[in-house]
Amino acid sequence: MPAPAPPAAAKRRSRARSRSLIRVHRNWLVNLAFARELERDGSETTLFLGASIGDESQGIRVPISRDRAQPLRNALLANATGVRRF
Repeated sequence: MPAPAPPAAAKRRSRARSRSLIRVHRNWLVNLAFARELERDGSETTLFLGASIGDESQGIRVPISRDRAQPLRNALLANATGVRRF
């Protein structure tokens, strides 16, 4: 049986997990590591989760609730490189 992780290490793992998982709809909790595309069509916003952007058969489109769209955008931009926010 492995020794229990030190409290600091357990806290880091918990924080890392909480940053990568986000609730985007009442029925959907997604891992941001698989987020590939955020799309808005009229009043509906969807998030494509998958292995790559181009292949729709290798992923799923997830609906985003209106009240969770902005926090999702902020989370995606916080993890982005080479993107400037205005």
